[in-house]
Amino acid sequence: MAACQGCTISFIAAHYYGTSDGLKQYITQLHSNYSSYPIWVTEFGFPQLSAADTLTALQDTITFFEGADYVDRYAYFPVYRVGEGNDFLGQGGAVLDENGQLNDVGKLWLGTGQGSSRFRVRAP
Repeated sequence: MAACQGCTISFIAAHYYGTSDGLKQYITQLHSNYSSYPIWVTEFGFPQLSAADTLTALQDTITFFEGADYVDRYAYFPVYRVGEGNDFLGQGGAVLDENGQLNDVGKLWLGTGQGSSRFRVRAP
């Protein structure tokens, strides 16, 4: 940040692929290092989890993001059909079934699943 003389920094962008706990630790540390800036998590996902484990991790992460006033925006990355995932992310994080319909992960992400959260985008 010191090298950016005269720059205007509006937010810190972050990507993360790993466990929900690892994601929460990473975002918490980013906030600790750059506490005067909001954080935008522009991509996150949970590689190689089953759909059931993805649901748990996604709900846990959404709950964390919704409770962290320094996280202004966040975006789940694996927006694809089952069968179209890559070797890194796998199939369990897909938001659509084989027919292109929302599955349980997609319903949770879009806030239409049982027990799901709504999204927050804070005004500047």
